[in-house]
Amino acid sequence: MIWDEDTEKFRCSLILRRYYPSLMIKNGYTSRNIPDPKVFEDVFNTRIEAKKSGDKVTSNVLKLVLNSTYGATLNRTSLLYDPLKARSVCISGQLYLMEIAQHLYQEVPGLVVVSLNTDAFMIEFDDQYYDLVMEIVNEWQERTGFALEEDKIKKILAANVNNYLELSDTDELKVKGGALVRGVAPAGAFKINNNAEVIARAIKLYFLDGTPPERCIEEHIDPLKFQLIAKASSKYTEVWLEHGSEKIPCQRVNRVYASKDKTYGTLYKRHQSGMVTKESGMPQHCLIDNRNEVTIDQIDKSWYCRQAWKLINDFKGIAAPKVNTRVVNSLMKKTLEML
Repeated sequence: MIWDEDTEKFRCSLILRRYYPSLMIKNGYTSRNIPDPKVFEDVFNTRIEAKKSGDKVTSNVLKLVLNSTYGATLNRTSLLYDPLKARSVCISGQLYLMEIAQHLYQEVPGLVVVSLNTDAFMIEFDDQYYDLVMEIVNEWQERTGFALEEDKIKKILAANVNNYLELSDTDELKVKGGALVRGVAPAGAFKINNNAEVIARAIKLYFLDGTPPERCIEEHIDPLKFQLIAKASSKYTEVWLEHGSEKIPCQRVNRVYASKDKTYGTLYKRHQSGMVTKESGMPQHCLIDNRNEVTIDQIDKSWYCRQAWKLINDFKGIAAPKVNTRVVNSLMKKTLEML
């Protein structure tokens, strides 16, 4: 789904900041294993004050504490485990947003709900109805006690509500999802995805200014931007790489690149049960380099271009050509039986 600025309609995203912690406080959804729920509320208020005063360190630390407290209510090994309260947060939070979205849709002529998830929704409507929209929003805020913040959107491309690129009217770029967020995430260093950063950059430039993925990928000369991280859990007893008729033993975590050398095959792993599977998401020809010795000339950039186009088409809603999975699965089964 792609929405650009070539429209006569007004587009905005209405976002609920700190929504889950607010739900936990206002509706009493903190874990019943917390002796005094006011402790959670005090942390919440301290974080807001730190953010207002510009104390980013304290604000970010307490944000992690607040979000982790919610997450712990779904963790069976946590002392805060309380699935009833956790599901109450999710279900009631979604119902609050669905209620206002439905109200807007019914009352504002021509309004379109572009997207809606657990803490935000995006709408598009004729500018002449802006005051009506704000009237409905203000009534909802007064009734529920939650505060919606407005972002004006110039352009958005979205595969779904959790994978999108959003450009505001002030040209501030916001990205979310595994296809677009690579490297250190905006949320901080504790969320890092170092898989093929060059692909994410190629997708962004294509949608922002029309740069062909081939040009973006060809211009990159840093091999680390092409790395793919392959991880096999402790449930797997063996990992290896095909190289001609050889099986090259590998460690459980590997830095992989698409290789120009066609004598290299893909990466396999053997489960404790004895079942052999391919490492998912890997190229047909893999080069493993865990010592940072690979050169840019060894990397098959065409593979990354194909992956970029595949993801671009996902955002456009263009389905990939259908494959005869029966034939593919039959060949796969015969190959794996030989290993």
